[in-house]
Amino acid sequence: MKRGLLVMGLLVATLGWGSTAQADYYDGLRAADAGRHSEALREWQDAANVGDAEAMLALGRLYMQGLGVPQNYVQAHMWFNLAASRGEAEAVIERDALTAHMEPDLVAKAQEQAVAWQQQHSEVTHRTEKSYFDCIDARAGIVGLIKCLPVALGPDQPDYFRFAGGITEGIYTFSENTTTDADAGVSLIGALGFIANNNKKLRAEIEIGYSSNPLNKRAATNSDGTIMEKDTVGTLRQISAMLGVTYEFIPDCPITPYLKAGIGPTFLTISDVKVENRLLFEQQTKTFFAYQFGGGLKYSINEMLAIDVGYRHIDTLTDVTVQTGSNRATVGIGNHTGLIGLTYLWR
Repeated sequence: MKRGLLVMGLLVATLGWGSTAQADYYDGLRAADAGRHSEALREWQDAANVGDAEAMLALGRLYMQGLGVPQNYVQAHMWFNLAASRGEAEAVIERDALTAHMEPDLVAKAQEQAVAWQQQHSEVTHRTEKSYFDCIDARAGIVGLIKCLPVALGPDQPDYFRFAGGITEGIYTFSENTTTDADAGVSLIGALGFIANNNKKLRAEIEIGYSSNPLNKRAATNSDGTIMEKDTVGTLRQISAMLGVTYEFIPDCPITPYLKAGIGPTFLTISDVKVENRLLFEQQTKTFFAYQFGGGLKYSINEMLAIDVGYRHIDTLTDVTVQTGSNRATVGIGNHTGLIGLTYLWR
């Protein structure tokens, strides 16, 4: 609960200026991007000495590649190990890959040096505050924005970010005896997720979703039971904010099935709806509560990236009323969506 509240208040509480240590890391990042690796080494060494895991990871890469310093696999392994112990997922990948190219005695030596460093710096905390503004200043592009997001969210940051897109089909009920079919539309979802500390199978998510469907046909049931269909023009757009739970059946397996459910407010915008060129409803936006459920399969590419293919159904908990002049209807919504998603784990 505490972590969820912190996420809701991230824009208020965490976009402040950071310490000297954080400036060291981003100063090093800018120096490395400019090819000044010796300068980057000094900046990252200062930041690593006060517990900055990203700086430790960066030092490992400099020693592994011999940039600004003689190539030294033992030192590289030591820094990767220290960064990994502080939750850097990329450091785990780099360390394990490097281990495969080292003799066992050199690996043992690197591990001894990591233990010795820990003992000499026992007062150093595992995480240091960073400034979102420094991060954005040092990184550019969409990848940079994603990598900087954990910095904005602070020490109780989410464990991962998920983006998904797909095709959605919708059937919309206007009053009890009238349904309106919609053509296939687009659906986009972005979510921040938290993995339960005591159960890796459970994940909580804060999700923002968008979908848009063009209307194509309206079917009304007459009093004698016959069905009359009329051509319909219009668009329905939904923006939803869901709190959800995901259950992964085999989280430590590269391929795992999952189920998910959620609930939250949804904002429905109805464009000008015309039936056989006659205006039925003018554009208007309505708010209501909706629920969702679904599932799918997730494949972990590595410890940081995963892709998934899934299904989501979203429906209203309560119907909403739309009206234009004397035209009045109660609207119910049911969407079926196929999605392909990408998950990026920060730790």
